[in-house]
Amino acid sequence: EEWMHRGRKIAVLGNIRPMSQQLIDSVVSSDGESLPVRRYVPNRPYAHLVILLHGEDSQSGWLETLGQGLAEQGVAVLAVDRRGAGRSTSASGDAPSTEQLLDDVDAVRRHYASDARITHLGGYCWGATYALNALSRDAAGIAAFLMIAASIFPSDDFGDAELVVGD
Repeated sequence: EEWMHRGRKIAVLGNIRPMSQQLIDSVVSSDGESLPVRRYVPNRPYAHLVILLHGEDSQSGWLETLGQGLAEQGVAVLAVDRRGAGRSTSASGDAPSTEQLLDDVDAVRRHYASDARITHLGGYCWGATYALNALSRDAAGIAAFLMIAASIFPSDDFGDAELVVGD
């Protein structure tokens, strides 16, 4: 049996198996856009699923170490590439609206809703703000919220965009 690690084949001897594996999926959003998702999945049954959103100038691959580490502890992780980042086919930075970005998170949540009994949502850097907005829009079914090195208030050179905080 062959296993892949960081794009390379690694040998597996006897009954020894990696404790988790990375899979690349995609989810179709409400407007038909394909959203790349890196899944870090334990090689045993799991109850917890964490959906992680990456920062402004990054992509889901930056969450690999965290994803692998949590998966090895028995927690499944979804690291979603935002439109215009990572494996996304959209032009860099291309998002039609805040509402569409939030629809994208909803699409991922719906797609993987049956994968685990307990779902958590979180983000790294600007992804924490993105996740907070998604949570304020619909917190149903989210057991915990994680903010990792959160960038809640952008620097002055970020622009004049308003922070969306819900109704």
